[in-house]
Amino acid sequence: RYVGTGGNDASDGLSWANRKLTLNGVENTPVAAGDTVYVGAGTYREQLTCDVDGSSGSPITYIGDFTGEHTDGVGGEVRITASNDDSTYESRHGVIANKDYRTFEGFTIEVSPELAGYYRFGLVSTNATNLIVRKCVFYWGDGGADLIYTDTTPRTHLFENCVFIGGYFAIRIRATGGNVDNDLTTIQNSLFLGQRTAG
Repeated sequence: RYVGTGGNDASDGLSWANRKLTLNGVENTPVAAGDTVYVGAGTYREQLTCDVDGSSGSPITYIGDFTGEHTDGVGGEVRITASNDDSTYESRHGVIANKDYRTFEGFTIEVSPELAGYYRFGLVSTNATNLIVRKCVFYWGDGGADLIYTDTTPRTHLFENCVFIGGYFAIRIRATGGNVDNDLTTIQNSLFLGQRTAG
């Protein structure tokens, strides 16, 4: 499936020529386990909400195609922001990934540093498992990722080759239903710049 500037959410999204315009437009197709979504260069001014689980061996994968190899042949930054104008932020988060077996690669995710009274993160996941995030850059907000568990079951997540810039937390793991004694989240080969506290 394909998303890119100049697309149309009324299109089927099954080729670059028939690409969707928005991330939520392709998500609502709906995507299915095993799908790969190639997202062309540009700024996507929306909060992506994941609606569908992938499955073991068949994740749902979103790839920010910054090389242009799979989309327009040109490439460039693939940016998700909940701002309409890079000044006013309408939504709290960049991606809400509350579904299992989801993968994100190659995105710059930017949220508001100044949306008072709310937590705001590049990516939020509640009770999902097997989330993979690679080659992503997270800017500002309260942090890059907020992993929330309402019980004590450890989840398997992987963050690798990412950059986290600003905010209080890079990755925050919290259990509202008790302590998670053996969380299985792996964070590797990543860079952390300017966080104000440990997550």
